[in-house]
Amino acid sequence: MSNVTDMMYSLVHKAQSRDDSYTIALEEVFEKHMTAAKDLLDGEDLARFLSQLHSDVSNL
Repeated sequence: MSNVTDMMYSLVHKAQSRDDSYTIALEEVFEKHMTAAKDLLDGEDLARFLSQLHSDVSNL
């Protein structure tokens, strides 16, 4: 999860500046979270987390 905070700051700055590349940055953060979740969770816990992650990202 290295540099995720920096990635989030960059993502927010891009979105505020109406830089459409924020969607690419969002996808990169999403992928990092998915990878970490798959390393740490399994079964129903993983399914619940991924469902919430998808929901949270969709609400952005």
